[in-house]
Amino acid sequence: DAVTSAYLGLTRDRNRRQQTMRTETLVAREAELLSELEAINARLLDVGGEFGLMTMAAAHIEKIAQIDATAARKAEVEATLLALSQSNKTSSADMNDDEIMRATLLDRALADLNFEKVRHQATLATYLQLYTENARRVRDIRKKIAVVDQAMADRRAQIQILGQTGALTDQSSAGEQDSVAAIEDLLAKVTDRLATQRAEARDLNARRVELEFLENEHDEVYRMLKDTRSALDVIRVESNDALPGLIELMSPAVIPEKAAKDGSKMLGAAGLAGGISVATLLVLVAAFGNTRLRYSSDLWSVTHRVPVLGLATDKTLSDRAALERETDCMRNRIQLLPLRLPMAEDRGRIIAVARLARGRSDALALALADSFDRTGIRVLLIDADLAGGHLSENLDLDGLDGWTDLVRRGAADPVRFGSLDVLPSGRARIMSDADLALPKLRQSLKSLTAGYDVIVLNAGCLDESVSGEMLLSCADIAIGEACRGDPCEAILRHAKTLDERPRNGGAIWFANARGSDPMAATRS
Repeated sequence: DAVTSAYLGLTRDRNRRQQTMRTETLVAREAELLSELEAINARLLDVGGEFGLMTMAAAHIEKIAQIDATAARKAEVEATLLALSQSNKTSSADMNDDEIMRATLLDRALADLNFEKVRHQATLATYLQLYTENARRVRDIRKKIAVVDQAMADRRAQIQILGQTGALTDQSSAGEQDSVAAIEDLLAKVTDRLATQRAEARDLNARRVELEFLENEHDEVYRMLKDTRSALDVIRVESNDALPGLIELMSPAVIPEKAAKDGSKMLGAAGLAGGISVATLLVLVAAFGNTRLRYSSDLWSVTHRVPVLGLATDKTLSDRAALERETDCMRNRIQLLPLRLPMAEDRGRIIAVARLARGRSDALALALADSFDRTGIRVLLIDADLAGGHLSENLDLDGLDGWTDLVRRGAADPVRFGSLDVLPSGRARIMSDADLALPKLRQSLKSLTAGYDVIVLNAGCLDESVSGEMLLSCADIAIGEACRGDPCEAILRHAKTLDERPRNGGAIWFANARGSDPMAATRS
């Protein structure tokens, strides 16, 4: 009981001290905001006086209008004074006669312009009956009318200025010097009045800006004062226990009937078993749910029909010497493949290189042709991938006569690239791979086989090229390139094509393999 009473007493004291501190802080904050609000109100009365923000803005706008009128008056007086100073001592009557003559000429010009405007308006009425509103002749005549209107406005302004100047320079009752002095006095008065009005406008603008800032500050301080008073009211109500607070439930201690047992080892063993089960399940789901090609052993279901003759890891592809060694090994395995049909002695062997999934087979076709060329036999590399055609671009042979010219016109000669004979894709893309026909393909290839021992045919991608399967059917052996990460479904589907289309079947080259690939480990 003593411990419970002491605990409850400490809790009440802590709550009381906390509420007292919060109340004192908010009361001090309220007094500070009130004093700040009073200072802002005093400053508002000092700056605005008997005017508010809206009245000050209206007075400023009116003062700006007075400045514009005074500035215009000053410009008229200056123009009049300049006209008097440049005169040649003529009498007032002569000057009036000159002004009248000028006004008469301007009036005649205004009459002529008015006649011209009426004539154009009559023409416009005729055009509107014949043409649409956006016709070129209608637009032109409207532009002419606008030019005449502008000229008439200029003439009216000139007549008005002449009238004002004549009124100011009327010297019938005074001498020339008296008139000039009077106008100079008038100019001084107008200038002083303009400076005074600008100073007053500047003062009004400064007061308006300061009043706007003070009103914004007043609104912000008033909002903070309302928030402070709301928080203070909440604390005062809580201190009177008007709101429900925390409820503490306390019960006496109970002596257990028997001692507790340590179950940490059992819980640890259960957690370990559960973790192993979850990890095993995740591994199985990842293994059976993965649809991408990971290792060369994933091709076990088709290797009895199309064997894997070569493998290149990422490290091998970056090392030129290692890549040449792997390509030479695959070249020898190609030559040792059993023949299903006998080969004719008077023609070369055609080897088609194709990509089984989306991508390009250019690098493999070029590497295989170089490998056969290093043996000293006659090799021809043909870029028959009309859907891609990147091999010719990489070899700088794009735009020359080539494969399409041979198929279309029956005439195209290979070009020399290093020690290789290459037949590029053809000039100007005169045909696409969808235009190829199987008899033309076989006839074109037959015309080349007599002069070479091996012909390497770059057939492109079987998923992207329309003529890929026809090119494989013209070949003796097909080499399909599969890469790690390719869709397994596409690789397995095209493996059947590699086995059935060529005369003597096909094989697979597995690229981008990991160093831990089973085939790579076996070969090392």
